[in-house]
Amino acid sequence: MKKTSLKDLAKHLGLSQTTVSRGLSNYPEVTETTKALIRAAAAELNYAPSSSAQKLAMGRSFTIGHIVTLSQHMTINPVYADFIAGAGETYAAHGYDMLLSMASKDQELATYRNLTNAQKVDGFILSEPVPGDARIALLQELGIPFLVHGRAHSHAEDTKHYAWLDVDNRQGVYDGTSHLIAQGHHDIAFLNGPESLHFALERRRGFEKALQEASLTPHPSWLVSADMTEQQGYEHATRLLSEAKQPTAIICSSVLMALGIQRAATAKGLSLGRDLSVLCWDDCLSGFHDSAQIPQFTAMQSSIFEAGAMIAELLISKIISPQSATPQTLLKAPLVEGKSTGPGPYF
Repeated sequence: MKKTSLKDLAKHLGLSQTTVSRGLSNYPEVTETTKALIRAAAAELNYAPSSSAQKLAMGRSFTIGHIVTLSQHMTINPVYADFIAGAGETYAAHGYDMLLSMASKDQELATYRNLTNAQKVDGFILSEPVPGDARIALLQELGIPFLVHGRAHSHAEDTKHYAWLDVDNRQGVYDGTSHLIAQGHHDIAFLNGPESLHFALERRRGFEKALQEASLTPHPSWLVSADMTEQQGYEHATRLLSEAKQPTAIICSSVLMALGIQRAATAKGLSLGRDLSVLCWDDCLSGFHDSAQIPQFTAMQSSIFEAGAMIAELLISKIISPQSATPQTLLKAPLVEGKSTGPGPYF
């Protein structure tokens, strides 16, 4: 028995192959009435769409590109793995594939250009933006849809020309720092992520703003920019807790760093929440899920998995409807109190 083709189905309906393909893919420009007719005819003729035929008819690859530069720390970072997992789940639900490509730093822009020119992807998601990110200008020049996970600029006026999804890093760390100050902590250290990245700069600004409003001055050696790993948390906390004057509280940019700080504190015979308060940024990593009624760490919580899923959804919508409004989404990171913080000496 001959298999029904897209051409057969279109001829049966008296419609173009493009309209039929778009109707089966639930494109918004095809009316609901026409979609219903197409689905009914497809069921009647036992039509099973060929993915390659659909892609050819629609002029799309149904693939989203993620480029990881070999110099970036995210290649070994479980935070990025959770982000990819969230995005991948959304892609699968919409019939999209993911192209994860590695490139050296000096070949990064060329890789974006080559994948675009070869029509291997329908869009890109940019991760870890830096101030004045050259990738944004390039992708705008190439005319391909993209979404930035984060922002490359601090001021809203500078972000109007590109699509992004970000979390309010500045407000989150400001709220966390203010919470510690209210608990009586004046000697607070901050172990931040790499401050070449915009999110880390925003977190530092939130920390400094909270101290300034409380008329407190940050200790220069207590402001650290480092990879957000357990080992970095351990090493820097060991140094801080060995100084003549020690912080009574430490804020860090990752739950991984918080685990390292906890290890260093334990080695010094200190108990979190009693002898030392630790507050962290919690990306709600799947591998570190804390189901306790009272969480281990007091934290600003923002799920990186959910961010991946949301940004993938936004990009697919942008691909389907290129003329739609440029999505710009700022998520909150609510402060959730756990066992790792307690009253300070000025409470």
